[in-house]
Amino acid sequence: MKKLNDEQIQTLEDGVNELRALGQELEGAMYDYNEAVREAYDKLTQYVDEYNTKVTEMREFRDEIVDQITEYIGEHSDKWRDGEVGQKVQEWLGEWEGVDMYDFETPDEPTELGGECDINHADALEAISHAIQQD
Repeated sequence: MKKLNDEQIQTLEDGVNELRALGQELEGAMYDYNEAVREAYDKLTQYVDEYNTKVTEMREFRDEIVDQITEYIGEHSDKWRDGEVGQKVQEWLGEWEGVDMYDFETPDEPTELGGECDINHADALEAISHAIQQD
């Protein structure tokens, strides 16, 4: 076969035109997606920052409570610490010390669609059809 017949040319032209139209729709959808992801990520990071600020406040509060309980235990005798009340207070101290007040990590910024997605199928088909037609 040296060239495309009329039916093949029509199929090619129709396909290229449809690919171009769909490609524009796809690019628009990727743009909308990227905008939505950016907005959602910005909102997420805002909430993570606010959450971590409160975690820091509560971590400081926990540390103050631990210091006060430790001081309270230190003010009592070994006999009191070994007794029932002393043991319960020390258990309570352990519970306060065991509360892990870690910061929530912000996820990595999402990758946007588009840069690595090259919508050029219509151009490629058109280029190869012209090369064949010239022979």
